[in-house]
Amino acid sequence: MLQLRLIETLDASTSRVREYVIGDETALLRLCAVALLVPAEGSADQYSLPTRAILPRLQDTAEPHPVEEFVPELGKADSVTLAGWYAEAGLIDVDGDTWRPVSGALAPPPGDDPASTMYNQFLATLRADLAGALVSDLDPVLLDAPLPEVENLAERLRELGNELLFDSAVVRRVYRSLLAGRHVVLSGPPGTGKTELARLLPSLLWREASQTFSRLTRSPEQPPVETITEQRHGYASVIVTATEDWGVRDVVGGIGPRLDGQSGALSYTIEYGALTRTLLLHYDGTGGGKRLPPAGAPARRDHHDGKDRRRGAWLVIDEFTRAPIDAAFGSLLTTLSGGERASLAVPTASGEQRELPLPRDFRIIGTLNSFDRHFLNQISEAMKRRFDFIDVLPPPPSLADFEQGIAAMQALRRLLRDGRKQIVADGDPLTYRWPDVLRAEPTADAEGLRRYRVVAESDDARAALGSFWRIFSAIRTFRQLGTAQIVAIYTNLLAGRLVGMGWDEALDTALADALADQLQVLSRDEQRTIDALLEHAGQPEGFTAALRAILRDLPPGRREGYLHALRERDAAANGSSDIAVREDSQLSDTQILRVFAAATPLSLPTLGAFRRRLRDLIGERGL
Repeated sequence: MLQLRLIETLDASTSRVREYVIGDETALLRLCAVALLVPAEGSADQYSLPTRAILPRLQDTAEPHPVEEFVPELGKADSVTLAGWYAEAGLIDVDGDTWRPVSGALAPPPGDDPASTMYNQFLATLRADLAGALVSDLDPVLLDAPLPEVENLAERLRELGNELLFDSAVVRRVYRSLLAGRHVVLSGPPGTGKTELARLLPSLLWREASQTFSRLTRSPEQPPVETITEQRHGYASVIVTATEDWGVRDVVGGIGPRLDGQSGALSYTIEYGALTRTLLLHYDGTGGGKRLPPAGAPARRDHHDGKDRRRGAWLVIDEFTRAPIDAAFGSLLTTLSGGERASLAVPTASGEQRELPLPRDFRIIGTLNSFDRHFLNQISEAMKRRFDFIDVLPPPPSLADFEQGIAAMQALRRLLRDGRKQIVADGDPLTYRWPDVLRAEPTADAEGLRRYRVVAESDDARAALGSFWRIFSAIRTFRQLGTAQIVAIYTNLLAGRLVGMGWDEALDTALADALADQLQVLSRDEQRTIDALLEHAGQPEGFTAALRAILRDLPPGRREGYLHALRERDAAANGSSDIAVREDSQLSDTQILRVFAAATPLSLPTLGAFRRRLRDLIGERGL
């Protein structure tokens, strides 16, 4: 029964009938008769000679044939026995000592019952395979295959918008550079999602459509044919973080020590660097990137990362310029130039180098904190030419509502995942809420991209969120902090409320603990401006006077830079700005209050933890 594929074993003592046994009896008998000739797993040939020989004979309508020669390859006795099976299944007619095929013996039975469906699927798959026309897997990705174009880019951007708030023009620039064969460095302030973008884009943009195939099985533990769905989920991202002590061994590889855990003996072996390990994932026989492929031209294969099937893997280097790039990458200038047959010289245990080809569709993506952009001086012009540097900035003020929404969603989701039972999530797509406090609900923008918006369900929550945004917007006048900083503040703010803090204390301590130290990058006049806003919020006359005093104290040159920052923020929020950038420019009350919303009080203590930290920074800078 097992060999005939009529039952399946559940354990050592239990079996059950297969689903397709229910149905047309003739179809089931035909399935048993034909599938029996497909050899079991482990046989030398993919299909036995009787299988290859008997199907053409069933289409032969010539003169009768001797029964004892029905399958001469099996001998007379087995031929007679098997002919009886085929006759009972209605595939042949036996008349005495002769047989001939029934007319239309291999025509699909008309029923749609489970047995007929399985037999038709099996027979079609078997015939296609014997004819060499069976497609049972995705087309292989060739070593010299270029990076394919994304056919449905707009749809992929909508998917990306489910998790990130991004500028679609920036993503198109990244896509353009990658398609052009360039490696890319994503530059921007901390918290703008550069690493997440580098991780998601290779997988999301180049994810292929799923395809369904039929395959013949060779084990009696399986049905005669199985239907499988295969899909490549783009490219995996191998993320590494650069450090200041990086060298060639960290990128390509070299000799490294190894200590035996049992004997304590010290030995030396070849250790592959991040780039080499990533490239090895493209080839067969590398043990998942642990060793070089067999000698000769390496055979490319899909990469399976334990969850998904991938076209390959790309290297993502976080904090790109923290490393001495020229020292670590210097020997790779030719490799990264994108030549027709680029290869990487990899060290071997014999002391010789082995050339490992670079797949044509392989890319490196780096991320760079623009607050540390002076580290670019460590990169030679020759190395810079191998990369495109693309800025990833925070969302513009026009997307402020959506930015606050996605930040609130991520903060509530973090608290929910950490077991905070006050937070609930429901709906499709999910709405995250803290009942009677606030909620983050899905919406859509003008382009149809999924976004989130935050809705405060109490006056206190509304005042706290509004106060935070006015402070954060003021800071962004001078430094473009990213959305991740908003998520951190929101998470601390809500966690503070969960542990019993008042709204003003929760906001004040969240700002002090998660934001204050990042204001060290501000100049002293910028820090004084934020301090003036905290002191004079709700007193517009006092704030405008304080800001003019700050502006009056600025030395030549710095005054122009300060006015330029105010003008840029004003133009970003309002489309244009009438703030003049000259040494003798004066600011009107309207201009000042348009950039800094100082007319409404803030939900903060008069002299809380955040303001004390800010004043400490101002004092330190003064020293």
